[in-house]
Amino acid sequence: MSFRRRSTDKLDIEEMQDADLRKSVFREMGRDLVDRIKDGVLTDRPGAVARLMEMAFRAGMETAKADRHFDAKDRVARRMTEADVPSTPRRYLSTFRFALFGGHDIGQRRLETRPEGLIFFMRPRDPRFPSTMSRDDWFLSYPSGDRETFSNKTIGPLIKLGLIEDRDMSNGWRFGTWTEWGYELLATGKTAMPDDRKQFGSSTIAEYRELVSGEPGPLRRAAAALGLLRDDPSPRPGR
Repeated sequence: MSFRRRSTDKLDIEEMQDADLRKSVFREMGRDLVDRIKDGVLTDRPGAVARLMEMAFRAGMETAKADRHFDAKDRVARRMTEADVPSTPRRYLSTFRFALFGGHDIGQRRLETRPEGLIFFMRPRDPRFPSTMSRDDWFLSYPSGDRETFSNKTIGPLIKLGLIEDRDMSNGWRFGTWTEWGYELLATGKTAMPDDRKQFGSSTIAEYRELVSGEPGPLRRAAAALGLLRDDPSPRPGR
């Protein structure tokens, strides 16, 4: 299941104890409240905002009672989940699972995982235009043969979290690869926090290593799926 919180959901004390997770929860609840207001579902807007504030206040009181040493800046020892992924890339995690496993939900895997689903490609910037006007699309192939593009607003945060590793190619293209930690998050919904990671220490490392060591490798398979090995070096845009 994807991380989602409604403005009417009860707050979990354990989630409130971690500063980063708490921020994600409140942001999701606030986004849900804004959507409900836009959709005209709420008639008492000030009342709904007041109830959310009261809920947060009570959760803070209960958390402080449960832990005498509670500090609002605390970060507890825990695993990274979808809640720790910024909202823009988080919206596409199910799409990335589909590209890799053929399913949108955790555990919905194909009999054969797609190595090409590990790879994103970014075209070189167009020298005819200023850098601010040149598109930053990352291409990803789907099991159906279609493909889609994603901006740096989606891929950049995943790179910063160490879930994707990006590299430049000699021809001006760039490619990104899901790391063992990104693969683990997509496959299980959880992975280690950056400071807790040790190379080859993810729970899914065996299947990940098997996936990246096959022939032809993920990079070449992804390039072929996107049409990059043809005479025309530009991948065809998806639907």
